[in-house]
Amino acid sequence: MTKTNQKKAKIKKSTRTNAQNQASKKIKSLSEITEREIEKMAAYPAIYERGYEYHSLGSVENLRVTGNRIHASIDGNFGQYTVDIELVNGKILASCDCPFGGPGCKHIVAVLLDYLYKSKKETLPQIGDDPDGIKNLKNRIGQLQKADLRDVLVYLHKRFPETRRIIEEKLVELADL
Repeated sequence: MTKTNQKKAKIKKSTRTNAQNQASKKIKSLSEITEREIEKMAAYPAIYERGYEYHSLGSVENLRVTGNRIHASIDGNFGQYTVDIELVNGKILASCDCPFGGPGCKHIVAVLLDYLYKSKKETLPQIGDDPDGIKNLKNRIGQLQKADLRDVLVYLHKRFPETRRIIEEKLVELADL
């Protein structure tokens, strides 16, 4: 198998992380996860920093929690990735379908940070609740200040060229009302 084909195979394969993603102590519930433990899970310090950046930019979407399981999608450099995290026998097992191919990718870090900070502030939706995340999105948008909403739209406009046309069309439509 050529190196190119090997890379393509890695992209399709979900990486199950375990060996490097174990905290020093057994964790009894997801609520016990700390930022320090998330930092230890990252394969490299730079990956933790990128994961923190993804979290800060709001790249984590559809974060769902049930029992000791977290599921989310995240906008990555080359598309949207799915992250699944589960606490099994005191160990954090995580998978991401990104091409990184190793344990502790930035997407897993971002999802765990999102969980850590959001779980302290709000009740997170359970897996299966509002599967498209529309209700949650509407509620969150409703809480934004006008300037913050403007910043979100400008970010989307810059970050995702394919949304530019849609945003422009919607703005024209709203201006005509």
